[in-house]
Amino acid sequence: MKILNPSQLKKVDAYTIQSEPISSLNLMERAGESCSSWIKHKFSTSEQIAVICGTGNNGGDGLVIARLLLESGYAVDTFVVDTGNSKSTEFIENLKRVPQVHHISSTDLDFGFNVYTLLIDCLFGIGLNRKTEGIAAEVINKMNSSQAPILSIDMPSGLFVEDDSSNTGSIVKANMCLSLQLPKLSLLLPENQEYVGDFCLVPIGLDESYIKQQPTDNIYIDHEYVRPLYLPRTKYAHKGDFGHALLAVGSSGKMGAAVLAVQACARAGAGLVTAYVPKKGEQILQTSIPEAMVLTSAEANILTDAVHVAGRTVGVGPGIGQHPETERFLQNLLRDTSTPMVIDADAINILANNKVWIRYIPDGSILTPHPKELERLIGPWKNDMDKFARVKLFCKNNDVLVVIKGAHTAIVDSVNTIYFNSTGNPGMATGGSGDVLTGIITGLLTQGYSSSHAAIVGVYVHGLAGDLASAEMGHDALLASDIIRHMGNAFKSLSHNE
Repeated sequence: MKILNPSQLKKVDAYTIQSEPISSLNLMERAGESCSSWIKHKFSTSEQIAVICGTGNNGGDGLVIARLLLESGYAVDTFVVDTGNSKSTEFIENLKRVPQVHHISSTDLDFGFNVYTLLIDCLFGIGLNRKTEGIAAEVINKMNSSQAPILSIDMPSGLFVEDDSSNTGSIVKANMCLSLQLPKLSLLLPENQEYVGDFCLVPIGLDESYIKQQPTDNIYIDHEYVRPLYLPRTKYAHKGDFGHALLAVGSSGKMGAAVLAVQACARAGAGLVTAYVPKKGEQILQTSIPEAMVLTSAEANILTDAVHVAGRTVGVGPGIGQHPETERFLQNLLRDTSTPMVIDADAINILANNKVWIRYIPDGSILTPHPKELERLIGPWKNDMDKFARVKLFCKNNDVLVVIKGAHTAIVDSVNTIYFNSTGNPGMATGGSGDVLTGIITGLLTQGYSSSHAAIVGVYVHGLAGDLASAEMGHDALLASDIIRHMGNAFKSLSHNE
């Protein structure tokens, strides 16, 4: 699913109106119907609702929502904020259709929203490009200070669609946002988490063929996007068809990371999996996952000597530590490996301390840092947009992909496309989750997935398995091993036979 900029979004609206054909007023009605249906599904008629509207098309959407909720028996008060902006034609027409409206102007500061149990924010939409001030800022501040949850339509008012880093105005702190048809970039950025809360896509029937024509470097990966990338097995397939993965993992006290990565790799469908571990880790691996073969380093507690990599897809990093001899092992491993590999955890930290070795990374390799590991690798960033610019440059210069782990995990490839993930939950912020991801991506890469597809499918399946686990046991109790346990059903959802 494409993530478009405000100009493109307006073009899609205009094209839909022209080609369907449908009037702009009726398209607004359709958007309002979709949003009100979502609200009616989530909230009962016992709610005391305030719909706060601006005077543009986002406000027009709000007026439609207010009217439809009123018609469905909800207790709704509709507020229109005179921000001084011009009134859209669609707003004016919908204003006539709402039975009663409360107007808020710069001279009317005696208002509040504390009596309501739900606030619906429709002040500003995607067209906002300057900070909020005056009465608009006052209204936003009063919304934020109320105890009621806030539902924003399309965008939290005050938030810019793309780069919000220079925005000093007031911004609605929404608990939920209903994004019309497509996700917006700023809804996916970690620095905006206090404003977005969570978001849900609400279809409004915009022209899909025209959307597909729009160029963009930002993609939102959902089930529809990922499913065609899945490679099903044929009837006469054998284990040799699904590759041989080699995972260089573990050190004293960190064999759990090794076990999780190897288990996840096998569960992702690798035909053969070999674990390369310190000598003392052999029994742990053989006991924990009998499906894997085990090779051992000469040293008892760390990885040191070289290992044969020909014909194997390498994943390295989980639990290996940063001993000087392990550093030399990684340097030699990078030099000896000619095909794309997966690099994680301490392997990234070692590279951050020995940046000249980055040139040894095989083209098409996938690095999977968490934020601190990423910072060590590329240096600190000013904001999320600066972070992505730095990662893009790193990927382009080194012909690699970087998976930036977190909410809406982002995959940046060497041609500077960013893929934002739709699956995952806060319960996955637990030790070992990243090791599982390394195993999954390595397992897919060894089966013949391209680097890009291995990263995309791996990140999606990892998050979906976490969502399935969370549905069973909640966020707080979720363990990394629970993600592995739910991988089967995650992959089943991608099967064309399902």
